[in-house]
Amino acid sequence: MKLILEEVSNLRPTELHCPVRVEQLIEKVKFEGFWTQPIWIDEATNVVIDGHHRLELAKTLKLSCIPCLAFDYEKELLVYSRNENKTINHSDVIKAGLAGKPLGYKQTRHEFAGNVIETQISLKMLGFVNE
Repeated sequence: MKLILEEVSNLRPTELHCPVRVEQLIEKVKFEGFWTQPIWIDEATNVVIDGHHRLELAKTLKLSCIPCLAFDYEKELLVYSRNENKTINHSDVIKAGLAGKPLGYKQTRHEFAGNVIETQISLKMLGFVNE
């Protein structure tokens, strides 16, 4: 895993998001003025593994780039389906992101055995202009 800044336009979502949750995050992040939780992505494809609401927040605020934790997905993370009646694997998630066909809302859960990095990067440094 490595911490990188990635252009928002390069990120490929794999799940749907809740617009209400995005609005809540926008208010929180604008109030704080900082980006604290990097989005998790696959380092080879820029497919979003975790952080779909934060990705939509970045698009709404017209940020140019955002902090991401880039993982060697199959080696560093475990993936589970949140639906007891379905199974899901790394390939399913990557295919959904590359095809632009989201799996649905909150379909996957990922686990990382290490410590997750947090950030405190000013929104202005990420391209935010307070209108």
